Formats: sequence, C-alpha cells, structure tokens
Amino acid sequence: MPSRKDFLSNPYLTEDLKIKPEQIIVFGRSVGGGSAIDLAARKPIAGLIIESTFTSAFRVVVPFPILPFDKFNNLEKIKKVKVPVLVMHGKLDDIVPFEHGEKLFAAVTTPKLYLWVEDANHNDFFEVAQEKYGQKLREFAELVSKN
Repeated sequence: MPSRKDFLSNPYLTEDLKIKPEQIIVFGRSVGGGSAIDLAARKPIAGLIIESTFTSAFRVVVPFPILPFDKFNNLEKIKKVKVPVLVMHGKLDDIVPFEHGEKLFAAVTTPKLYLWVEDANHNDFFEVAQEKYGQKLREFAELVSKN
C-alpha cells in the first residue's frame, strides 16, 4: 500500500494519463478527507469533495487542540484551498461528529456547497442520501464548471 507521501506526490493522472489538473475533482471520505484536503491545498485541481471528514485527527478523540502534535489539522488546511468545495456529512455520524462537517464548511473561503443528511451515520451516508447524493454531485459539477 502506498504511503500518504507517495500518494500525494504521485503524478499518475497528470503525467501518465495527461489529464489537466483543472479537470480533476478530488474526493476524500472519512480519514481520506484529510489527504484530499492536503492535496487540494497544495496542488492545482478543479474541485474538492469531502464526506464525513474530521476537522483534526485529535479532535475526533479529544475536544480541544493538542499542539504541536496534530499533523492533520484539516480546519486550517481547508482555508488554503482555492477551488470550489463540497462538504457532505450525516447528522447522526457517531464516528466523526456532525459538527466537524459544519466547521469545515464554515472555514471554506471559496465557492462551496454542503449536503447534510438527517438520518445518515458515518458508514451509511450514501445509502441514506440516495438521490440527494447524485443531485448534489451534479450541482457541484456545475459550480466547478463556472470557476
């Protein structure tokens, strides 16, 4: 399995497949949202989608900051993202509390959308969201195309 560093430095899409960065939308779910935010803050892309993502790795366990140990401070990194962002989170998430999604959304400084799903937990978001999920992705693609 590739390391986080290898993943974030891999030019497969842009160099091997010759896909332009402005055609790439990065998606991260749960812990993967941290890597997606980090990539979007550092590399040129078209858009960022995060689902059920934490504000900080430590904030999932401890409700206050533990500095300087937090290498995954998504709340600070998302402020550096320069492309449209879609934040999705289930209101019943018992692994990454819903407030993490709200805080990440509030920190975004670029055009943004959200999808909050009332009855969705951490691992059933897609199933519960159903049509709303596809509808929001289409809406986000439209937003990205305008930027």
